[in-house]
Amino acid sequence: MRLPLEVYPYSAGLKAGLAGAAAMALVGCLFGVLTHGSIWYPINLLAAAGSAPLTGATDAELARFSPGGLILASVAHLSLSILVGIVYAALLPIFSRRPILTAGLAIPVLMSGITWALLGVVNPLLNERIEWTWFIASQVAFGLVAGWVVSRTERIATAQTLPLALRAGLEATGLPRPAGADPPADGIASAQGTSGFDRLYGANCAGCHGANGQNGAALSLNDSVYRTIMDSIAVRRAVATGVPGRMPGNSEARSGAVYDPSYLALVSDQWLRTATIVGRPEHGMPDWRGYVPGRPMTNTEIADVVAWLAAQRVPFAGQPYVSRR
Repeated sequence: MRLPLEVYPYSAGLKAGLAGAAAMALVGCLFGVLTHGSIWYPINLLAAAGSAPLTGATDAELARFSPGGLILASVAHLSLSILVGIVYAALLPIFSRRPILTAGLAIPVLMSGITWALLGVVNPLLNERIEWTWFIASQVAFGLVAGWVVSRTERIATAQTLPLALRAGLEATGLPRPAGADPPADGIASAQGTSGFDRLYGANCAGCHGANGQNGAALSLNDSVYRTIMDSIAVRRAVATGVPGRMPGNSEARSGAVYDPSYLALVSDQWLRTATIVGRPEHGMPDWRGYVPGRPMTNTEIADVVAWLAAQRVPFAGQPYVSRR
């Protein structure tokens, strides 16, 4: 068990709760037909948890249709199913290795045990009338269906991997960075000792973070608080892998340059215009509202960006073939 780096949206829990409710209702109706010859028996039995008259009713009375019992049971069943479905969506990422086993066996058995213990104290009469084998079977059916629905939903990245400074959004002035805070053993070269740093920063970072690390549309890098909290390892990770939803990664394994001729040979001008307008959220690329500080891009500026990128295409893109001698 661990804190998840990715979680399921609450909408997955809602869908899982509704699907699990349907599966559970089918098992319940099957139980009613096979044991009491009526689908209304399990419905009225569920409603008996909140109705004193139904709690004291005979089996024959529970097997008959009851409008009040149907309404009470439907509200209770849907409400609890949706609640448990959301709990599934929250818990399954924690047990990511065996989500279906957790949802279809572990949680249903746990929920059945809790229900049995509570009813034994709160409503012993109702507790005696429940067929616990069928009850556990309905819980397992709910868990399997709900777990399957949740596990097929695309996950959302959390902020667990982000440094504290990025999660807190700190940009204010603070104490200076202590001298020698980063030992040379971390393998990170300083800007003074890196050839071409200004060129690399200007080509890849200045557009969002500003020419000198300030006054850009994105986080100010030349900020004393940021430089105090962020060590070189965290900075290296952010540059290489990016910040989900905010900044794309810059390592070769994560992404390539948008002006790479090989990439431009594969996409059309319309694709470039679409990417400029709507962004690429999955890669951390902002949309047309986030490129220029303080205002969205104009139609002319968008057209200029597309025209410049299109001009970077070459007649024969890709790696050159080895010449045959």
